[in-house]
Amino acid sequence: MKKLRLVSLFFLAACFMAACSISLAEDLTPPPDAQAPVSAPLGEAMGATSPMSGSTSSSGPVYPVVNPDPAKGKVIYAEKCAPCHGDRGMGDGPRAAQLSVPVAEIGNPALARLATPASWFNMVTNGNIERFMPPFINGLDDRQRWDVVAYAFSLSQTPEMLAAAETLYTQECAQCHGDTGLGDGPEAGSSRPRSFHDLEFMATQPDQALFDAIANGVSDVMKPYNQLSEDERWGLVAYVRNLTYAAPGESAAAPVVTPLPAAETGSITTTLPVSGTGVINVTINMPGGQPLPENVEVVLYAFDNMTLSFTTTESTREGTVFTFENVVMPAERAFIASAEFNGVTYGSDVALPTPGKPIELVVQVFETTTDKSGLVVDRLHMFFDFTAPDLVQVVEVYVFLNPGDKTITSEEPGGPVAQFIVPEGAINVQFQDGQMGQKYLEIPGGFADTTPIRAGETGYQVMFAFDLPYKDAASFSQQLVYDVNSSIILLPDNGVKLKSDALKEGTPQAIQGANYKVYNSEVMKQGSSVTIELSGKPSDAPSDAAGGSGLTAPEAQTSLLIGLSVLGLALVLVGVWLWRRERTPAVEADEEDDEEDDAPEDDLDDADSLMDAIISLDDQFKSGQISQEAYQQRRAELKSRLQQRME
Repeated sequence: MKKLRLVSLFFLAACFMAACSISLAEDLTPPPDAQAPVSAPLGEAMGATSPMSGSTSSSGPVYPVVNPDPAKGKVIYAEKCAPCHGDRGMGDGPRAAQLSVPVAEIGNPALARLATPASWFNMVTNGNIERFMPPFINGLDDRQRWDVVAYAFSLSQTPEMLAAAETLYTQECAQCHGDTGLGDGPEAGSSRPRSFHDLEFMATQPDQALFDAIANGVSDVMKPYNQLSEDERWGLVAYVRNLTYAAPGESAAAPVVTPLPAAETGSITTTLPVSGTGVINVTINMPGGQPLPENVEVVLYAFDNMTLSFTTTESTREGTVFTFENVVMPAERAFIASAEFNGVTYGSDVALPTPGKPIELVVQVFETTTDKSGLVVDRLHMFFDFTAPDLVQVVEVYVFLNPGDKTITSEEPGGPVAQFIVPEGAINVQFQDGQMGQKYLEIPGGFADTTPIRAGETGYQVMFAFDLPYKDAASFSQQLVYDVNSSIILLPDNGVKLKSDALKEGTPQAIQGANYKVYNSEVMKQGSSVTIELSGKPSDAPSDAAGGSGLTAPEAQTSLLIGLSVLGLALVLVGVWLWRRERTPAVEADEEDDEEDDAPEDDLDDADSLMDAIISLDDQFKSGQISQEAYQQRRAELKSRLQQRME
């Protein structure tokens, strides 16, 4: 089993080059402060204050507690962000060319106007290692992250736009919203115009929502300003966005950021003490022992404190081993290697330097296939949230198993791999990572993920959510595209009842201070459907219907960055635990993992030990310790014994 001191680094490796794969042995606990952004209905964008504002619950929106300072953020951006995103945020920084994926053009108005400060804050906090963006939850405190997000939003604005908008705001807006945007203008009256210093509201609104409110008005609270040109309306949006920020000189001095010193190898930089150089050997394990093609290239990545320090492809090659010499090796620097084979990128585990010894990294690659018939959903988790009035949010997590010896890809580059059907009537589909048109593609009745699923993959997951109308009752049918080995459904114990012929009720659970009803199922076959009927008034649902109906906002097309809130990921963790417990009802959980891994074959008599043995076997295969033939044979034996124990 992996040592606990390297858990975070191995999580980084697991996420590397593919969607974050989570095995049964890994911790699903989210990082601190992780919350999903919640957007207010568009009708509230410029009008009266929402009755739901000020929420600080774990499922509420994330927003700054003090006004962000773009001036401070500019200093941080120059060090942390510009090397990849570029000085103007157009994805053209000096490190961008070293990456295998394009860098987001955050300075492009077309992209920035659909985002929210909250969503970008979560991205800065938690990163997106799949696209080589590291998390900054340890490197920057909350205030610094909000500051750099504020500066990032300014990259899509121009001084000329803001100057023209200031005049226009004084003429058209200040009489209600006030000179500084506090909603205290002389004509404000009893309509309570929106205060642009409402940090919660402004953090959860995309520019597009503010633009639409200016153009279309807000019911009887604010008239439409459709006589303004499109450029004038966008200018006003930029101006009111800046009213949220700290005035120049209002906050403390900018933080001191130490420039990255150049290391001995030229362009390589480090913030860690340099303790000398070393050698890194990267071995490519080819399927079936076949020779390595000449055009295969290995890329080496180095991370300092979870921040990408450098990448390089310079090496010498002998057979299937690539050797990187004279690599600068601070004691805590982490290294990962990747290689592309048949259009699929594979990554190694993470390694830290050991004094006097070369670092050995292994990249296991596989042949590819477009045959998806062997793909299985190992676990299906489903959760329900009744926070929004007249809506129920359904969160679904599919954990896949590819038991074959080939990586499953699409028939054309960037095409669909795993496919999903969304229930009829679903709105506001959101994703944990990626968005429609990029990582995910729209297909008839649903969507498809474009990520290849590697051979032996035992934890690749797709997490998404959608809303359904709910007025004391709702019914939907979830069609299954693949066989599902097991499922865990969690329903808040808040007066709502669930009925389904495919599910049986289990033991209720208390999770983070709330009670949940638990439902599970046996194996469900491809092509079948799970029909779920919900009924009853949620006892903790918001009583003020004026809060809106959760209309689909432009932000719905952006990624749901942190697994749909802290509670959502906590529920995933509980779901995994329940899944294991339901399959081994007579066996208490054994925490002595290392002893189980070393257990003789004849002692693997309970399901927990067998599952741990399979996980350990997968690790050995990925690190090249056993041959593919021995791996497949041993895994089939363990799986057969596990199935017998479950039956």
